[in-house]
Amino acid sequence: MKTTLLILTVFISSLSFAHNYFFAFVELDFNENKNLFEATLTASAHDLEDVLNEVGIPVKELEDHYSDSVMSQKIESFILDHFTVFSNGKVVFKLVGFEVNKQGLVNFYFTSTSCGIPEKTIEIRFDFLMNQLPEQQNKLTYLTDKEQKTTIFLQNKRTQIIQL
Repeated sequence: MKTTLLILTVFISSLSFAHNYFFAFVELDFNENKNLFEATLTASAHDLEDVLNEVGIPVKELEDHYSDSVMSQKIESFILDHFTVFSNGKVVFKLVGFEVNKQGLVNFYFTSTSCGIPEKTIEIRFDFLMNQLPEQQNKLTYLTDKEQKTTIFLQNKRTQIIQL
């Protein structure tokens, strides 16, 4: 009886560490002084490591690659294949750096090349990790001096338009 109870307790405890939903977040703003976009993408480091390995980019721990320019370029390419912004044409982003925090989240920091001030709309495709994780949901918050606008990206709604 004690053995059965122990096994049941371990099994139920292991379920509490698994998660059925996957999330990534982007904060995006336009820096008028520099005439460019800045973005921070936040995701679970563990989920991203699993997906990178699945798509053929071998990575053990993201932290091991802070100064690895070849791996950083592969990660940048993977992310930007699944995060695009159109404002007066396609916005070109460059990975500035990334860090993994103690909670197991990774923050990727991007800046764009110089571009014009956004006019009436910004079109965003944010299907990051959606091809590999069917339950993936993403959220983007566009920040301005006066307000913030948030939009959700789902499997069936991978592109959104933000009205300015």
